[in-house]
Amino acid sequence: MWVFTYKLDKHGFLVKCKARLVVCGNQQEPRDLPTRATTLASTTFRTLMAITAQFDLETRQLDTVNAFVNCELDEVVYMRLPPGFEKPGKVFLLRKALYGLRRSPLLWQTKLTEAFRSLGFTLLAQEPCVALMKGVVAFYYVDDIVFIYREKDKALADKTITGLKRQIRMTDYKELKWFLGIYILRDRRNRLLWLS
Repeated sequence: MWVFTYKLDKHGFLVKCKARLVVCGNQQEPRDLPTRATTLASTTFRTLMAITAQFDLETRQLDTVNAFVNCELDEVVYMRLPPGFEKPGKVFLLRKALYGLRRSPLLWQTKLTEAFRSLGFTLLAQEPCVALMKGVVAFYYVDDIVFIYREKDKALADKTITGLKRQIRMTDYKELKWFLGIYILRDRRNRLLWLS
């Protein structure tokens, strides 16, 4: 089915209209392949924001464009044609992961963690959605990625972000302002940060 969403800026003005093709994964046959993907814990996010405030770290936020479509499927999946494109007796053989497929989140997480590893990051065993490399910390929730680093490590952060952008198409929002519907407000002079 088609899912239509409207992206608004922080003032509530329309920025873009999006149409996404979503597979009805509940109609997909269960298989023995793993499907579980981890997500960033809210306590980890709050801890990283406290560290950002305490040490006056720089932030940079990226958003992956159609995250799941970046992944090749590792199983055979057929899909009926979506509304507006129906042809009797025809189906699609999917090559890429789509939203709604049971394995899409795991395939995406695997691709993203491989991209981080290829750039020299180490993933935390206790929190697999956090990656470290020298003075740069990256964390993500599905397709929202945030880098935090000291000003002196800006060149390294820029280099790794450029390397990540070569592998995966992303939108660069520069400084972190919104994450998972949470507004981040900073008073850098006094090293304070509010989550709203």
